[in-house]
Amino acid sequence: MCSGGVEAKRQAQLMNALFNDSNIPHYAKDWTFGTYPENADHKALFAVQTRLSDWLSGAFTKGGLYLHGDKGHCKTSLAISALHAWIKKGHSGVFISTVELFSRLKESIAASMRSADVQDRFEASQGAKLIRLVRDVELLILDDLGVECGSKYEIRELYLILEARRSHGLFTIFTSNCDARDLQRHWRNEQEGVFADSTRIIERLGEYAFPVPVAGRNQRERSK
Repeated sequence: MCSGGVEAKRQAQLMNALFNDSNIPHYAKDWTFGTYPENADHKALFAVQTRLSDWLSGAFTKGGLYLHGDKGHCKTSLAISALHAWIKKGHSGVFISTVELFSRLKESIAASMRSADVQDRFEASQGAKLIRLVRDVELLILDDLGVECGSKYEIRELYLILEARRSHGLFTIFTSNCDARDLQRHWRNEQEGVFADSTRIIERLGEYAFPVPVAGRNQRERSK
């Protein structure tokens, strides 16, 4: 896991340049394990708390969690609560959805192809900074895996991000409405079948990330 000193300072600079903070959504600023809904899946809560405690204590020197289940089951709440607890202990971490990640990266690619003025060059550089951050930050929350369109470019970048984090012993929490089979179907191309990199991602996730199914009732419908 990345330690303090120069590397921690570099990560802090990257986060400040890109987000000004850890990119936790405003509506989730107060989410903690203590605010987790009473009628949500507490087996999943216990699994996340236990693994996070192991990471913080050094019992696990690398690894990930793959939180999957239907929408509204508090997967993102669990991931952000873990991130808050992680940051509170003095570690670096960042939250980003796959949709935001690839939207930012594609904007930077478009800007690099123009390279017409200072603003274009700035936007192009932001993409390079974002790639470095998601590959190097101590704890990455990658939210809503499987919502991205699943182009070859996206799948390739996801594979490279996962490999970088695995090889450097970093921690990642993925959230998704998809299990492995759902991901494979989502990433299937009618002409070419499943992209080779997508198959590798699913295999690596199985090796790297402990799966946590998140069940219970849909919390978005609790007031109905």
